[in-house]
Amino acid sequence: MLQLIQNKYKVLLEQGFLPILVADGVDALFEVEAAVNAGFKAVEFTLRRPDARVMIPEIRKRFPDLLLLVGSVLDAPKVVKNLQHKNPQLMLVEE
Repeated sequence: MLQLIQNKYKVLLEQGFLPILVADGVDALFEVEAAVNAGFKAVEFTLRRPDARVMIPEIRKRFPDLLLLVGSVLDAPKVVKNLQHKNPQLMLVEE
């Protein structure tokens, strides 16, 4: 397990820059594909994007080798449940 985590950190270190995909009005798959085609092996997809619940599984399916970091995930089910009425895209770490 430690080796797996170290390998992921190594990807980030070697990459030196992490594209962060925020709610910017640009098609998420277009942005991810552009990043992959440019040679990125890791990107961050934030839950500030209203399409996060749909796009995160789709990105993982289309780009299985991409290290996909997800910003703003929570590990407190009660907190997520209370916040989802205003921010339905919020997810638990397990999701």
